[in-house]
Amino acid sequence: MLGPIRDRAAPGPPEGLAAQLAPGWSAGAGVLLVAALAVGGAGAFCLPRAAHGRPYARRLSASDDPTGRPLEDDDEALASARFLRTGITLTCLCTVLLVTAVGVTWYAPPKDPPRLLIRQGTTTLCGEVVSARRGTVVVETGGVAMTVDLSRAESVTPVATCPAAPSGTG
Repeated sequence: MLGPIRDRAAPGPPEGLAAQLAPGWSAGAGVLLVAALAVGGAGAFCLPRAAHGRPYARRLSASDDPTGRPLEDDDEALASARFLRTGITLTCLCTVLLVTAVGVTWYAPPKDPPRLLIRQGTTTLCGEVVSARRGTVVVETGGVAMTVDLSRAESVTPVATCPAAPSGTG
C-alpha cells in the first residue's frame, strides 16, 4: 500500500518521501497520511459499533423481560444508524485523504537539485549539473551552460544552494 508513496521513481533504489519532494510538499503529504490514519481508525471504531451495538455488560435479573424493551431497542437502532452513517463517512474521507496523499507524492514538485561549487585558481563557478562525461562537467549558471575540465579544478564541492554572488566566469 505504501509503495507509491515510498518509491516515486521506480525502477531504482527506493528513496524516502522527504528525499524526493520539496520540503513543504513532503510535510503536506505526511500530514495527509497521519490524518488518513486517524480518520480510518475512527471509522474502524464506528462500523463495528453500528453492526454489533454498544459494547457493554449488565447483570440480568429475574424481573427482566426476555423479549426486550421496545423503547430501548428503538434508541439502540437509531444509535446504530448514526454510527453506520458516521463510519461510512469517515471511511470515505480516509480514502480521499489517502488518494490525495498519493497524488501529492506523484505530482508535487521535486526538491531543487544539488549544485556544484567549482574552484579553479581565482575563478569560482557554481550551478546545476547538466551533464558529466570523461573528466568534464557541464554546469548551468544563470541560464548559461559552461563546460568545466575537472582535472584543472582545485576543488569541487556539492552545495544545496549557490553563494549569492559567484566570482568569475568559467
